[in-house]
Amino acid sequence: MRTSASRRRGRGSRGFSLIEVTIAVAIVATLAAVAAVALRPATDRLRLEAEAREVEAILGALRTQAITRRVALGLRVARDGRAVTYGDPALTRTLPAAIGLRMIGEGEARRDLVFFPEGGSTGGTLRLDDGRRAIVLSVAWLTGRISLTREAGRGG
Repeated sequence: MRTSASRRRGRGSRGFSLIEVTIAVAIVATLAAVAAVALRPATDRLRLEAEAREVEAILGALRTQAITRRVALGLRVARDGRAVTYGDPALTRTLPAAIGLRMIGEGEARRDLVFFPEGGSTGGTLRLDDGRRAIVLSVAWLTGRISLTREAGRGG
């Protein structure tokens, strides 16, 4: 026959109390919040990188199509810098709200970049910016070569 002391000990070792579970959940939630804040700059940087690579791929595909189809093909940056229209038939790529795109350099009003059938282009520089860092895509006018460079970050 069991004594009352052994019954109490057996009951107490079956699981966790509500207070213990609540404290454990609070600790996990705090750690998750700290991790989310710490990872935010990395995800913003990766989003900007991904968009820059996407625009770089669009430029490369346009150049290739211009050469193989023997026609001039272009890319146009929207006035608000939130989208690009390219190709024939025209396709539009809309950028995320946090990322802007503009052509920089000679004539700030210029928004077009054209690839020619012989491989050259009108040349130009595109700048993608998320407010804290920027990536620049340069297109050489003679060869149509596309290069990507990262600008130093601002405050992040």
